[in-house]
Amino acid sequence: KSDDANQNQEPVAEQLYTVGTLAKIDKIRGNEKDGFQVLVRGVSRFGISEFHDRGKWIEADGSALKDEVDADSQTADALLKSLKSLSREILSLLPTDTENLSELIEGIEDPAYLANLVAGNLEIPHPKKQELLEMNSLKSRVLLLLDLMQSQKDNLQIQSEIREKLSHKMGKLQRESILREQLKAIREE
Repeated sequence: KSDDANQNQEPVAEQLYTVGTLAKIDKIRGNEKDGFQVLVRGVSRFGISEFHDRGKWIEADGSALKDEVDADSQTADALLKSLKSLSREILSLLPTDTENLSELIEGIEDPAYLANLVAGNLEIPHPKKQELLEMNSLKSRVLLLLDLMQSQKDNLQIQSEIREKLSHKMGKLQRESILREQLKAIREE
């Protein structure tokens, strides 16, 4: 949890969320002088039952949180298909090559895993990401995520239209400028 008053202070246990992501450190590079780069992989949602202040660090006790699978197989399949479809639509609106991501998404058959992957990479405010993380109901989490994804898609569509209009306008201005230069060169001859 953060607020502006505590931005530059060391956190205390009371300021920390009680639900987070249990992560595994896959790789560490760097040194103390230049800093470290740490590659971590999320393992599961994790609930904290108790914090222990150890002076320079805070330890916590807790356990992995299980998803409440509150959807029958037909509903879970429909949620998975909706997540995949909206993910593809969002990826198609990004101005970068997203072919590998599209293939990755197509290969995922677990709605909980896909929901966690999408939520972690979607550009949404941190409090909304935390809200998703804290939801035990898989169905509710996916429905909220789909709503957030639709908002992101709408935003990306507007940005894409603006880029297209600017590109068209710039292209037109460039063509006019080239034609003016050519006309000027012809007149000088």
